[in-house]
Formats: sequence, C-alpha cells, structure tokens
Amino acid sequence: MKTVRLLELCAIAAVATVFGGHTGENSHGHDGTHHNDQKENHGNHGYNGIHENQNGLQNNNRYHLGQIGNQLALNSAQDNPGQSIPIPGQGNVPEPFQRYGTVAVSWWNAYLADQQSCGVQKIKPNNPYVRILGGHLAKEGSWPWMVSMFSTLIGQPWCAGTLIGRQWVLTAAHCFRFHFADPTKWVLRFGIYNASGASENSREQVRLISRLIMHPDFNDTKSSFSFDNDIALIKLDRPVTFADVVSPLCLPVANDPMNEGQSCVISGYGIANLKNPIAAAKELNLLHQATVPLIVNRRCAMFDGYADKVTTNMVCAGYTEGEVDACFGDSGGPIQCETGWKWHITGITSWGGKKYDTCAEPGQPGVYTAVQNYMSWIQNQMFLDFFHGYFRGSGK
Repeated sequence: MKTVRLLELCAIAAVATVFGGHTGENSHGHDGTHHNDQKENHGNHGYNGIHENQNGLQNNNRYHLGQIGNQLALNSAQDNPGQSIPIPGQGNVPEPFQRYGTVAVSWWNAYLADQQSCGVQKIKPNNPYVRILGGHLAKEGSWPWMVSMFSTLIGQPWCAGTLIGRQWVLTAAHCFRFHFADPTKWVLRFGIYNASGASENSREQVRLISRLIMHPDFNDTKSSFSFDNDIALIKLDRPVTFADVVSPLCLPVANDPMNEGQSCVISGYGIANLKNPIAAAKELNLLHQATVPLIVNRRCAMFDGYADKVTTNMVCAGYTEGEVDACFGDSGGPIQCETGWKWHITGITSWGGKKYDTCAEPGQPGVYTAVQNYMSWIQNQMFLDFFHGYFRGSGK
C-alpha cells in the first residue's frame, strides 16, 4: 500500500470533522401516514454509517482548506450558488470544489456525464399536457427516472423517488420516519410500470440503499412539526444501467425562475381516485401522470390553512378547484417541468391539505420541496461521497 501523504490525511480528517451528521425521523405527507410530534433519535452513524443526516458544505457558506504548517485550517467564505469558473481543458468545475484539484475534476466529469443523458424520454409519453380528471395512466417507460420505493417492513410500495444519476436517487425525507428509518428495509425498483408485487418486466432493475442522507434541517425533532427541508439523497448499492426505461431526470438550473401558471407534470404510483374505491384499487401502484400549473408561494400561502406552513423552500402546484393532485403513495416523486427539449425536476412531492391529510381538494394545492434551493447541498453530498471513495480506492 502506498504511503498516505500528510496533506491528504489532513484533508480527509478536516472534511470528516466538519461534515459529521446526526439522524432523527418524524413526519407526515403523501405516503399516507399521520405525523407525530414524538421525538426519536437514531444516533450518529458517521460517514460510513448507512443512515446519515449530513450537513455537508452549507448552502450559504463554502469552506476552503488552507495549509498552515502541517495543519489545514478550515475557513468560511460566502458562497455564490451555481457559480462556475472554467479550468482549461476540464470544463466548468463549480468554484467551491476547484480547490480539490484533480479529485474535483474527476467527480465533475462523472457528474456531467450523467447530466448529459438526463431529462430525455426515449419512449414518448401520452400527451403530458392533456388535463384529465385526477390524471391518467402513463405510457410504460415514458418517465424513465421514476423510482418505486418498496418497503419490506409492510410488504408494499411506500414512496417514490427520482433517479438523478447512475447511483443517486432524490426523494422526500419524511418517507423515512420512525420504523421506516432503517435503510436496509427498502428495495428500489427502476424501469417499472406496475409497482405491485413481482415484475415480469425483463428491463426492470432492482437496487438497495447504500447510504441514506437526510437533510440536516428537516424538522423532525421539534415539537412544532414542519415539512421544511423535506429532502433526502439515496446512494444505491451499485449503479443502474441507463436504458430506454431507466435514465436520470435533470437537476434544475440555479436561479432559474419558476413562473406562475407554468404547466408541469406530476407522476407517481400512488392513489389515483379517492372518490371511486373500485377504480382506485384497479389502478393502485400503476404509474400515473397529470398536468398541474405552478403556484407562486405568496399566492399559495393565501389558501386556507397554508399561511403558516408554506416556506420559501417549497413550491405549490394545482388547480383552485382541486381534482388533480399527487396523493398518498406519491411522496418523494417528482414534479417535472420541460425546458427546451429536456425535463427538469422542479419539486419533490411533500404534502397537501391544511391538515396534511387530503388530496385534490378545492383550494388545497399540492406542495413540493423546491429542489432548486438545494442544488449546493445535493452537489456537496455527491462530491463528499466521491472524495472519500477516491482516497479509499487509491490507497494513497
């Protein structure tokens, strides 16, 4: 084994010290369970723990390592989210990562490789902008980034997620409350149309959770419950293979405005018809899609019961008269908007209704985690994972 260079050891130690995490589960949302203010602490599992609550490089601060003698001092400076500075021959590595040199370049090239193939539907969907009451069945394979998250605890699909890279899935933090917090009790399924039971689809890919990273500010340990920061990252036990029915959704562009009334599409395997139980049972766990218009936060906060719940980290979508919405079982899935010829994830299905327990009711739009606000956090977590793996794998 090669001798470890002092500088690299110090860098790893400094990063590990700064980015330690903690855990805790408590929530409610469109997965169909009621929230509880009881606190539960699952302990600090550290970087190598399978379940983590990672802060990483802060949204509003960047950290850089400066050598002082044989030590590395951690300094904080104000970040400019989304800023990139060209490195000759290496593309635009985001400025906060450039100090890590070749490690950052290797990670950024891998990140860009996934993003180049993102947001493209090789199997064209049924017209995504046709508004049909309660949504309609999607064409098989037309939303290739959809992930069905199967809970082995209850033996059925429980939440959804969005594939954003070969080994990364974005979902809602509230899916992992209480006994659902154990990441070894989940199976993630890709490339499927019917999330019920065993699949006969030879193109299906199945993966387990290698790491679960909860956002550190998800409000699961306070007496006053909130869905703020309802976001989690999942690292898969091994990469998926991109194919017609399995490919990533693009992440949003930093500071790209979300326009009032913009038509976007929600998709999921959850309940599609609350008013007709027979029809709902027949179509349960089949992939549905529906078109909904975005609602700016200031207007969303005016709906009954929403003023003290909607934050700047959320985006709303739906019709004033209701009828079309994400619902129970759709939590963690995407609301996606089309920009040019690519689809981007705008939000993560989080909650709806003034008591967090309704879907598609008049004046009660669906609420989604605004992914754009978390781009720094997402990239930081991906980079930190790559950083640790790079030095472990190199034997330096």
